[in-house]
Amino acid sequence: MDLEPDALRATIAEQISVLASIARSEGVTLSHCKPHGALYHAASTDESVASAIRRACVEHDPDLRLIGQAGSRAIAWWCAMGARVSEEAFADRVYDADGSLRSRTEPGALITNPGSAAEQALRIATTRSVRCANGSDLALRADTVCVHSDTPTAAAIADRVIGTLRAAGVVVRALD
Repeated sequence: MDLEPDALRATIAEQISVLASIARSEGVTLSHCKPHGALYHAASTDESVASAIRRACVEHDPDLRLIGQAGSRAIAWWCAMGARVSEEAFADRVYDADGSLRSRTEPGALITNPGSAAEQALRIATTRSVRCANGSDLALRADTVCVHSDTPTAAAIADRVIGTLRAAGVVVRALD
């Protein structure tokens, strides 16, 4: 959907409010906001989208952490707006040399082999880099690693990523 910034802020704020209410009914509080899909990617290229997301979060809780793609402009914009942020990398997606994720419409965009995904996560965690589709290495500093739940082998990937990271001495913990 193509919404004006204020309408986008309002709909995101409403979604956060509903989710916060559900969380409260279960005895938990929201700790972070991670835009999803096209909104996530739009925030990385359009400052008005990134700003609308941040303003919606502030309405709920000014300290609500924002999760965005590592190295993206969304991270820089949110930091400039005073947000707490965490930079996210992907264990199960192929990167292009410009730091973007290879489009899912392209062949080989998903990493479905648990071992390969775990190797990518380990490389990101220990060398702060990722091997791109063209074979080049891209510097990539990340605070968190995502495994998409719709990746066909997601559960096996998640288990293997956690096991591989822990075996290498990487501390796996929830964001604070």
